[in-house]
Amino acid sequence: MPAAFHILEIIGTSLHKFKKILFFIVARHWRDRGVQVIFAGGPADQARLEPARAEKFCVAAGLPLLVSAGLVQLAALTLGDDTDLVHLAVAQGRRVVLLLRHHRSGACVPFQHPDWAIVPEDPACNIREITVERVLTETRKVLGPGNQP
Repeated sequence: MPAAFHILEIIGTSLHKFKKILFFIVARHWRDRGVQVIFAGGPADQARLEPARAEKFCVAAGLPLLVSAGLVQLAALTLGDDTDLVHLAVAQGRRVVLLLRHHRSGACVPFQHPDWAIVPEDPACNIREITVERVLTETRKVLGPGNQP
């Protein structure tokens, strides 16, 4: 069975539009390699996730927290930004890739796994400086050949 790859998708501001583009490129990359990709969000994200549904991705939005927790428990990897569900995945002992603005004091890095966070190379730069290739490199550590559960 192919690994499940869970993407937390929140779309709205221009920053979220940047992440939407990045997440879709990464999602297509892994789907093309046989990995099941699930886009997830809260009740308010259902309409915003229609582009994912239109591309025939699995969409899980507006589900009870227990169901969402089950999805991240079963996923080989959860990709997202600083959201409760990403941190819940970490608490469940699951692997995440977390996009963050910085690693400075006060940053909500994954508990005991600061290396699971991706931040801009230059601390003065914006999160938009995180490249698709960098995210693919991090996701390959879990989903690449020989790394799938």
